[in-house]
Amino acid sequence: MKKRPLIGITCNFKDLDPRREKLTPLPFDMLKQSYSQAVWKVGGLPLILPNLADEKYAMEIAERLDGVVFSGGEDVEPKRYGEELVEGKDVSVSLGRDRFEFNFFGEVYRRGVPILGICRGHQFINVALGGSLYQDLSLFPKKTSEHESEDWRYATSHPVELERSSRLAAILKRDKIDCNSNHHQVLKAIGRGLRVVGVCPLDGTVEACEAEDERPLVTVMWHPEMMLERSAGAALFAWMVNEAKKVGG
Repeated sequence: MKKRPLIGITCNFKDLDPRREKLTPLPFDMLKQSYSQAVWKVGGLPLILPNLADEKYAMEIAERLDGVVFSGGEDVEPKRYGEELVEGKDVSVSLGRDRFEFNFFGEVYRRGVPILGICRGHQFINVALGGSLYQDLSLFPKKTSEHESEDWRYATSHPVELERSSRLAAILKRDKIDCNSNHHQVLKAIGRGLRVVGVCPLDGTVEACEAEDERPLVTVMWHPEMMLERSAGAALFAWMVNEAKKVGG
């Protein structure tokens, strides 16, 4: 039996907090199952990656993976892109997750491993490559459309226009899509080696990026794992796994 490519998926991290009664005051990692289900359904072998602080772990696990999904979750610490926290904004960071992911990303990026960034992953990768973020939609230069959803199914949606010549448009086989939306931060300065290939036409917010060169790296602001019945969902995971198969041999 041919082995499925091994796809690492980053996850959320809650640090030790004696005041937290549920789920537990102890440190724990967590990830909604839809990410793993999406990878499995298109032929990959999902592996949830714990947020271990030891840099040696980040380096060793990076060497063993055929592809990586940087998942959604809490905000990147503003100091990572040279800013202080803006008071009065609902910015929630996870220092433990940042610590692991910045170490880990450097290794998988160096190796040229196929990478799919989703929501926080889209924002994180931009920061990891030297870019920055608007810490809240209210700080964007113009009034934005609705991007946050209170519905657990991520029901809020809006259009996205894709650059016709982009890798992403080829993956999705279209240059206009409707996607779900659940975030309160957006990209500001674009990171090195990235190019913007998708924007929301309602307000100009950056919805998708990809590598300027030929490396297999795509990032999206929407949640494809929550819309697998649509092309903007399943096709992205299928692309990731197919690229990973080339790594696995």
